[in-house]
Amino acid sequence: MSGTTSSPYESILSIPGPVPLIIDNKPVITPNTYTVLNPNDPESLPLHDVSAANVTETRLAIESAQKAFMSECLLLGAERLTNESMTI
Repeated sequence: MSGTTSSPYESILSIPGPVPLIIDNKPVITPNTYTVLNPNDPESLPLHDVSAANVTETRLAIESAQKAFMSECLLLGAERLTNESMTI
């Protein structure tokens, strides 16, 4: 291990262009973007541009997140059952 910590978002932020939406675990860059400024120093350089979601993209992102959440819950539940059966 190199001793440096990395953010799970580093790979997304390293993509050239605007920061994408993540829908179904895939980056989605939309034609509409907006610029993110540092809220502590609005006079500083922009932090980055991000993709802006319309209603359809927002619904897709919500549905994708719900599926991922439910999948994770089922996985964690199965792991709990497996771990509990081992301790009995």
